[in-house]
Amino acid sequence: VGGLDGGEGGRGEHSELTSLDLSHNNFGEISAASIKSMLAENSCLQQLDLSWNHFVRGAGVCIAEGLAENVCIKELNLSWNGFEDDGAAAVGKSLETNTVLSSLDLSCNRIGPEGFLALVRSFKHNDTLDILRVGMGP
Repeated sequence: VGGLDGGEGGRGEHSELTSLDLSHNNFGEISAASIKSMLAENSCLQQLDLSWNHFVRGAGVCIAEGLAENVCIKELNLSWNGFEDDGAAAVGKSLETNTVLSSLDLSCNRIGPEGFLALVRSFKHNDTLDILRVGMGP
């Protein structure tokens, strides 16, 4: 995906970018590694919308791994992607180490009871998340 390869790590000409809407782009599985790198390396972005991009299971896990390393995003919208339980569990694990995210939208991701429980378990390690949306499950 052009511009999302993580090569600059958020340090290029747009290093002051604080909000980015990448929704409705059909990125899918192929772009997940680029998104992971962007999340792990960017130091300025505070709001990111990745909704409606067909990030299913494995892509959800990949994005969650980037979120675990992120040190600046406060609001993240991952709704309408299809993370399912595996992706939700990976996001839950990332929340155990992420110390800045305050708002997360995972609604309409076909998250069942197992994925929801994995998210809930992460709360004992995370005291920064104030808003979590997980409605419209299976």
